[in-house]
Order: sequence, then structure tokens, then C-alpha cells
Amino acid sequence: NQVDILFGVGWSGSALNPYNLAGAYTSQQYQYDKAIDYTQINKDITFDKVVDVNGTTHRNVTLRASIDDWSNNALAGEVITTYVVVNGEATKDTIQLTAGSKAELSFRAKILTAIESAILEQYTMLPLDDQATAALKGMKINYYTENYVYGVGRGGIKYMTYNYDDAQWSSFVKSNGGILQYK
Repeated sequence: NQVDILFGVGWSGSALNPYNLAGAYTSQQYQYDKAIDYTQINKDITFDKVVDVNGTTHRNVTLRASIDDWSNNALAGEVITTYVVVNGEATKDTIQLTAGSKAELSFRAKILTAIESAILEQYTMLPLDDQATAALKGMKINYYTENYVYGVGRGGIKYMTYNYDDAQWSSFVKSNGGILQYK
């Protein structure tokens, strides 16, 4: 809490698990802003349908749990206890649920969007940009694979091979009138 803007920091390793990325903000182990205790901040989420750990279906229900429980426990596949909310107030009624990777995608996504909203509501750290890399395909090189593999790309420079040395490339470009047509 001693800076206004902090550039050059990022959270990686969750590209293949967006449900874990919120942990950079909500997990006491990883969070950037340690001044916020997400175990003490509750979030109400309204669901069309919730299936509890006993297999009972609850329809049109609003549930309350801490952001920590939603983010770091339920989405990780642990069982959490939520409180049923009626007219904005938590009741004594509880529903135990989990939202691990075997739960319905729409259910998990609803929780994830609520967590993201809760993080932004705290307004302490806002993501300003996203980093990415890109590579242009060219006639001079071959990639290890022509199919882009998420998280790995096409294998990187280590696996690139070249079709032409500099003299051959110059000759190839000239033979095409100096204009290369990519499809």
C-alpha cells in the first residue's frame, strides 16, 4: 500500500486454469494486496440452480459465502458451507456445495464472474493491461508444428528451422518480384 501504480508485475502459470487466476488477488498465500482479508468479505451469488453435496437441487437461490471460500475453496473442489440469503439477509439455512472442475461450467463461470466483480469492487488494484506474444509465420521458416498449441505456441525459436540462407532468401524474394503473397 505504498504505491499508486505498479507496472511490470504479473501473474503467470494460470493460463490453462482461469478459475485459479483470481487467487492472485484473493489467496492469502499469493495476493498482491495483503491489506485485504477476503475471508472477511462476503459475496452473495444468485443461482438458477444449485446442486448441493447430497445431490439435492435448489432453484432460484441466493447464497452467501466469503470471497475466500468461493475463490480458493469451492472452485478448487473443496466443500464450502453457504448461507441462504432472503431479502438481502443471511438466514440460518445453509447449503453445502463444491464447484470443482467436475461441476457444471455455467455454475463455475457464475462464481468466477462474481469473484472478479468482488475484486474490482475493492478497487485497490486494477489490471491495466495484458501481456501477450505473437509471431508471424513466414516463408523463410518452418515451425515445429503448424498448429498453434495453447500454452506452448508452435515450439518457439528452439524448434524453428530455416528454408533458406540469406543468399537463397534474397534470390527467392527477387524471383517473386519482391512481393510475397501469403495465404
